Parts: sequence; C-alpha cells; structure tokens
Amino acid sequence: MNPGTESDEILVSLDLARQLAAKRAAVLPTDRKAAVDAFMQRLASLSGEWATLIAPVQPNEKKKRTKKVDPSCPKNFRGKSGKLAKFGFQYLFDQKLVNAGDIAFLLSKSSSTEFKTRGYPVLVQMTGTGDACAYRDGIRRYAKMKPLESGAARYLVCSQFYDFSVEPTLKWFAKHGLSRARAKELIS
Repeated sequence: MNPGTESDEILVSLDLARQLAAKRAAVLPTDRKAAVDAFMQRLASLSGEWATLIAPVQPNEKKKRTKKVDPSCPKNFRGKSGKLAKFGFQYLFDQKLVNAGDIAFLLSKSSSTEFKTRGYPVLVQMTGTGDACAYRDGIRRYAKMKPLESGAARYLVCSQFYDFSVEPTLKWFAKHGLSRARAKELIS
C-alpha cells in the first residue's frame, strides 16, 4: 500500500469507527461493551482486508415486471378485460338487453364471485352528481366512464376485471345477447 492513499482512508475510517464505538459503549450495558471491544479489535486487525470486506453497495435495480398470462383467457382478449367490461355493459344497457333482475344481481356482492372482480360488485349505483361512489378504501374501484343508464338510475362498472374475469364475462354477455365476435369488435 502506498502511504497517503487507501491506507490513510482506512485509518480514518477506523478512527471514526472507534469514536462511534466509544460513544456507544458509554451507554451500553457491560456485556455489549465486551462485544463492541471484540469487534473493534477484529476491525483493527483487518487493516488491508478492510477495503475488500466492505464492498461498495450497488443501488437496487428495479426488476422488470412481467405480466403473468392467464391460459384460460382467450388470446384476443388478453389485457383487455377492463375494456371488455366497460364497452360490453355499455352496449347491453344501450340496447336495453339488461332487465331489472339482472341489474339487481350486478349490484349484489354475489356478482363479484361470478365475474371474479375480487370482491367488488360489478355495478354501483351513482347517487348525486359526483363519483364518490366509485371509491372503496380510498382507491377508485369503478371505471371512469359515461354512467350506464336504466330508467332514472345511473350506474358505474367495476374496474377490477382481470384476464381471469374474461371468460365468465363473455359467458354472461352471450346469455344476454352480446356475442364474442361483437364483443371483440367493441374493444378493437
């Protein structure tokens, strides 16, 4: 080692570590003082090895997020489950293919299990002019869209649709008059 370079930096680091240990030892119980003393002795004996033991810390690289593909989701609907729900329900309401019984089901908690929307009913009824009903637990859970209208009532569609929600959604749409082909056209 050349004087005035790495060894000087190590000595300065050792001095700072000793000062810190001395301050801590003054307030530590006696059994911890012995541990600190042993640590400091070991630290002093490392000298040249000190620099190699404490490697520079690399910043955590952000891991690239990869989407898991749900094999049950039809290929032409992957990643478009939210669009499918918004435009599909808009179509059904515009064509008046949804009756009061269907709306009552979609407003109920049991619709979340059929459509796999993670516990949120498929529809929520809007009260007033604001969209405060779109939030659950401080997070927006219902889509930003033109409200669905049936009579005087207005509804918002749940935004918690995922690839595993596509197949049940398409089956429900087919029962109510919206074919897969037409659903594909709506989201294209």
